[in-house]
This record gives sequence, C-alpha cells and structure tokens, in this order.
Amino acid sequence: MSEPWKEAFDHIHAEEALKLHTKEYLQKKVYRPKKSFRPLYGGLITVFCLMALVIFGGYGLYMTPTAYISIDINPSMELSINRFDKVIAVDGYNDDGNQLAETADVIHMNYLDAVNKIISDEDVSGYLSSDGVLSLTVAGENDSQCQQILSEMEECTSGHENARCHMGNTEEMEAAHGAGLSLGKYRALLRLQELDPQVTAEDVKDMSMREIWNWIDSLAGESESGSQNSGDTTSGNGQHHGEGAGHSHQHDE
Repeated sequence: MSEPWKEAFDHIHAEEALKLHTKEYLQKKVYRPKKSFRPLYGGLITVFCLMALVIFGGYGLYMTPTAYISIDINPSMELSINRFDKVIAVDGYNDDGNQLAETADVIHMNYLDAVNKIISDEDVSGYLSSDGVLSLTVAGENDSQCQQILSEMEECTSGHENARCHMGNTEEMEAAHGAGLSLGKYRALLRLQELDPQVTAEDVKDMSMREIWNWIDSLAGESESGSQNSGDTTSGNGQHHGEGAGHSHQHDE
C-alpha cells in the first residue's frame, strides 16, 4: 500500500480509537449515576426558613406598637411604644410638633428617657417656664403597660406644676388622627365642644394647650355666669360658683 493511503487509514483508525476512548470516559465520569444531595439541600432550606422566621418575626414584634404617648404643650406629637418599652416612631401633629419629631432623636430609646429628653427640649421647657400647660396622654391595647407608663409619666412630671397626665383609649386616638390632631389635643377639643359645639379641629390645631384651656375656662365662666343670672341669688348660686372655680384647677383631670 502506498504511503499516502496508509497514512489516511491510520488517521481514520486513530479517530475511531479516540472516539471510543472518549465514549468510555464519558460513561464513567459524566453519565454515571450522581449521588443525591437532596437531604442536605432540604435541611439547608429548613434552616434558612427558621432563621427567616426568627429574624423577621422578631422584627415584626419589635416594630409593632402596643402603647402611645401623646405629648402636647405647643408642639403636639405622639410616641409609638413597642412591647419592649422602646420608642419605634415619632409623629408630629402641628408644625412645631413636626419640627421636634425630626430633631428629637429618640427612636429606640426607652419611653421614659425619650419623654424626659423631649421635656428638656429648649422650646418645650420654655413653654413650661412661661406658664404653658403640658398634657401627657397614654393609650394602647396593653392595659398593664399603659398603666405602668401613666404611673411613670406622673412621676417624671411631678416637678412641673402645669403638667397633667391622662389615660385615653385607642378609639379616641383613631378619631383624633382622623381629625388631624394628637390624642391629647383632641381630648381638649371634646371638652371645648361641650361648651361650644361650633369649635372645630382646625380652630385648635395650632393653638397651645394653655390657649385651649384658657378658652375652655372662658366659656365655662360664661356658662356659669348665665346659669347664675337665670337662677336664684341665694346660697345655692354661691355653691355653683364654687364648683366652677374648682373646675378651673381641675380641667386637666
């Protein structure tokens, strides 16, 4: 056989051998049954799911408010408190309240520390020193937590003559927010509307608590004066007047 033909046949034989070798290699390395990793993969899925449940479940608990503290003097604002007694949100309900909410920096603080910091704010302390009325109103779904907060609010404001602490409820708070007011200011509005039903939320939104209660006292005085003029001039009138005078000191209760 001539040399060119021999080389051609050798080349064909070499290619066939290479193909056979390659096929055997693939059968051993590639096409052989693989070990199953499903148990390990499934276990990792379970671990990740549990971790996500713990992380996001804990985050959800932390970021769920269970109580609220409405702080009203001229700034009107509310602190949202979680079950761990930490402040998780601050909302302003007038221009001064919005400004203080942005600068107070009380997120994640214990609520008592947060309230003390807000009361110590230059503007708030300025109102207090100039006969301003500070109203702290507590509300929430957790009664025991709310009672504890109220007790501590009363203690922390005991040195401020014009500070008043109240217990509200979530129904009032929802109505207050619907009217664009904080809970504390809304409760003062309700008292005002008892004396003058024409008063609206817009009328009091930007008023200080001192201005609102002065208005209440003025209307209450007019109401008492009208009652006295239409009634007897005996000692019964004097008794009624005495109750009204007492009301001027108890209107925040």
